[in-house]
Amino acid sequence: MSGKLSRIAVFSAALAAFGMTGAVSSTASAAPTSMHFIAHYSSESQCQGGGAYYVRHGYSSYYCLRESAGWGLYVWD
Repeated sequence: MSGKLSRIAVFSAALAAFGMTGAVSSTASAAPTSMHFIAHYSSESQCQGGGAYYVRHGYSSYYCLRESAGWGLYVWD
């Protein structure tokens, strides 16, 4: 499984397990069209700051997911 597909699988499993709570922080908006992994951050607040930056620059929403490498930032178009 490629790195991107494994992150998507982990992300999907986490959303199901946590019901979009727990180790996930996010923004809410209209239905997103496609997801993009951006980067790992060492803290949740850094991830949220990065997500806010992408939303200000045209993405519809973001999610910060706790992963083994830190906090993964995912954005949607």
